[in-house]
Amino acid sequence: MEPKRRLIIIPLTVCLLAPEFYVLLLNETSRFCPANLLNYLIADVTFTTLMLGFCFILCQMDPLVYQIKIAFHIFGVLDAAMGIAITIALASTNASTCRDNTTTLYYACLILAILHIASLGLVVFLTPFWVANSVWALSVLNPRQRRGVCYEPVKCCTCLWHV
Repeated sequence: MEPKRRLIIIPLTVCLLAPEFYVLLLNETSRFCPANLLNYLIADVTFTTLMLGFCFILCQMDPLVYQIKIAFHIFGVLDAAMGIAITIALASTNASTCRDNTTTLYYACLILAILHIASLGLVVFLTPFWVANSVWALSVLNPRQRRGVCYEPVKCCTCLWHV
């Protein structure tokens, strides 16, 4: 892995995991919450750690092994399902009790739900491009011939496309 990428990934790791561990270590987090937000926070810490592992693997390997692509996509589906579950839990009537009892936990889960929904929106936005590229090979991005609908936006970050 290039040293420049490591310098980006390591602070990103700290920025993503530090607030979650901070909320986990607070005394108020252990109070009763009928929406089980603590379970969602622990699951999100696990998924964030797995995501960072995938980030290191994706930066190291080129081309990617098919099994890693499949594992990454399964992880993505499970992470999206967890994000939807957090959103549903926060929208339930039980979450109002959590907002009063465990304020920090509630708002941490609210931020996580917003981030999950935003990333799900990004995937929904990119899906037509991935499907079009599968149906008409290299129509969306052809880096060798330097053409395609998405050549200009991704020419400096092609590692995002091959996943």
